[in-house]
Amino acid sequence: IIMHSYDSLTSKVIVSFEEISKLYSFKYLIKSDDDSFMKLNIIIEELEAYDQNLVEKYKHDTLIPQLYWGYFNGAARVKTSGPWTEKEWILCDRYLPYALGGGYVLSATLVKFITDNALYLSKYNSEDISIGTWLAPLNNVYRRHDPRFNTQARPRPFSSLHIVLHKITPLEMQNIWNKYLNKPTADFNIKNVGLFYNWDTSPSKCYTN
Repeated sequence: IIMHSYDSLTSKVIVSFEEISKLYSFKYLIKSDDDSFMKLNIIIEELEAYDQNLVEKYKHDTLIPQLYWGYFNGAARVKTSGPWTEKEWILCDRYLPYALGGGYVLSATLVKFITDNALYLSKYNSEDISIGTWLAPLNNVYRRHDPRFNTQARPRPFSSLHIVLHKITPLEMQNIWNKYLNKPTADFNIKNVGLFYNWDTSPSKCYTN
């Protein structure tokens, strides 16, 4: 039994991955917080299309890119106080790029890598930072940074374009479901999409507003 606390989240995610892997056969896994609203129909449709294109494009390849999809933070400073403090972080003065934990998608191969190596992986206080760090050295990971995942600590103003919204109350979820689900995206403000990334440079320089 794992007690519920912020510093147990990483262990809870690992155990969840292990149990899901035992019970189900899947290609992709969506990790979400309980205060996140997700437009699952859109996410599933895009995953199905992505997977079909992937299979066709790499049908003669043995090494297929593995999906890591969410809203990435590429230059976050190491937390030294509060519940997010990372006392064990010694890799560098910034966190390695990671998809914010309010919601992200992993391919089954990446989930398997984590569960197979769980005993040997350094476990950091924040589960999303842990996931990003564990996957950082792996070859052939497709990090899909998507501004439609509104999962920052201080979420951006809501747009119907968003497919994941974090820090949402149950009442807000119901209102969003009733008002916005599958509505046109005309209210999308292109000036407020968050960060964009260039994965070919260092973490502290890879993002632009």
